[in-house]
Amino acid sequence: QKANPPFSFTLGGKSSNELLKSWKFNTEHKKGQQGRITHTLTWTDPKTGLEVRWEGVEYPDFNTMEWTVYLANTGSKDTPMVENLKALDADFIRKPGQEYRLHHWSGTFVTADDYATKSTILEPGKEMKFRPAGGRTTGAEWPYYNLETGDEGIIIVVSWAGRWYADFQRQDAISLKVTAGQETTHFKLLPGEMIRTPMIVMQFWKGGDWIDAQNTWRQWMVKHNVPRPGGKLPPLPMLVACSSHQFAEMTKANEKNQIEFIDSYLNKGLKLDYWWMDAGWYVGAAEKWWPWTGTWEVDRSPNRFPNGLRAISDHAHSKGVKIIVWFEPERVAGGT
Repeated sequence: QKANPPFSFTLGGKSSNELLKSWKFNTEHKKGQQGRITHTLTWTDPKTGLEVRWEGVEYPDFNTMEWTVYLANTGSKDTPMVENLKALDADFIRKPGQEYRLHHWSGTFVTADDYATKSTILEPGKEMKFRPAGGRTTGAEWPYYNLETGDEGIIIVVSWAGRWYADFQRQDAISLKVTAGQETTHFKLLPGEMIRTPMIVMQFWKGGDWIDAQNTWRQWMVKHNVPRPGGKLPPLPMLVACSSHQFAEMTKANEKNQIEFIDSYLNKGLKLDYWWMDAGWYVGAAEKWWPWTGTWEVDRSPNRFPNGLRAISDHAHSKGVKIIVWFEPERVAGGT
């Protein structure tokens, strides 16, 4: 309890690093499946009723920890203002002689260098700030980092479907501060309300090089994270198709042409695993273009999808084809 937790915030203008020391503190640790260990640390403010809960999952077989922070108002009055909520706030110290090198990646704007690898030396005083563009999770930036110091390092990930940020601030000769979370947090919680932070993942590695670490990360993803429909990993490769470009990002798509396209693929001997309906299927998109997001209801106009998407998915399933439907809840257009 004496150590500062790996997150921070201010409450009523006061730092959590000072406040939490006097709050009621509880811990719970449980062993789970596949060797996982869950850790729950809870702090409760006796004055305001604000409860701060850090829920972590430890993967000992991969030296990996992931966590999410929850803030809940268990009191009878509004909380003071909560600001600068950082899901990750931690300081690191390296060995002498091994400089910090940050491996990071481009996000996507549908350009030639989408997801390109980049590498930057973090010399003393250097700061790097990362934010996605347009409120989209991987717009221009990619929330995965590999912080290397020679033969050891940490993979750091911000798992969040909104306006996340990650900052790397080089301090003195051997220290570095890393902060990450949801950008621009400034709010109060009404009685009974609860919010959560982005999930943070950190995988520690030692020996080999950063490429070896990337491969270890992939092994962890496959073992502990990749969905297993029916209890099995998805078969590879999979053939996925859509008709977004033929029908103006689906703003001109309808039940009839979607079924025709599925049948056309199959009749040409192209065995589809999935038919993907990408954007434009919702109310308002046909008139206002596909970025008019926020009303996630199928456009049931007579000339579009009078039976919803069910007629299309039933037809696809009858042919052994599954369905993917695109939606993007982190962006909302005015008037939706």
